[in-house]
Amino acid sequence: METESVWLNTDLGDLLLEVYVSRAPLSSDAFLRYVDAGRYNGATFCRTVRPDNDHGTAPTALVQATVIDSVGLHPRVAHEPTAVTGIHHLDGTLSLARLEPGSASPAHFFICIGEQPSLDFGGGRAADGQGFAAFGRLIEGFELVRRIHRARTLPDAPDPYMKDQMLAEPIVIRAARRKPASF
Repeated sequence: METESVWLNTDLGDLLLEVYVSRAPLSSDAFLRYVDAGRYNGATFCRTVRPDNDHGTAPTALVQATVIDSVGLHPRVAHEPTAVTGIHHLDGTLSLARLEPGSASPAHFFICIGEQPSLDFGGGRAADGQGFAAFGRLIEGFELVRRIHRARTLPDAPDPYMKDQMLAEPIVIRAARRKPASF
């Protein structure tokens, strides 16, 4: 399996990600293009979904990162369901946020906290049954991601669905880059 490693330096410390290039080529390519272009530099982990603030059915747990100035940076990615890639939403899985299939963009990705089968194809979280496009996993930094997940949230949000989910103090991604083989 062909993979690429990506290092994210955040306000709280470092994360090491593994991107499954051969298993989810469309999602991985879009994500890696953002890394290479420096578009995640200055992005933030801005949202946390937990059982106490989740507004969807089949409760889930995750932290989401978003490119702050994403105007014009939203190339849409054709949907790669877990039924095709075989990448399931387990603890630390990386996935693209979306509305309908084909609306995902690397400008919004999330990291699962614990096993989240409801995010897989047929899992029930997405009304269309298509699930979300998983494309990699967290290798190092689980405690940091759990710290973000537990962080204080604001009572309001631009979208009512995200009420109580937006971090009071978003965590900045200072730098994102591919990890060289000799890292």
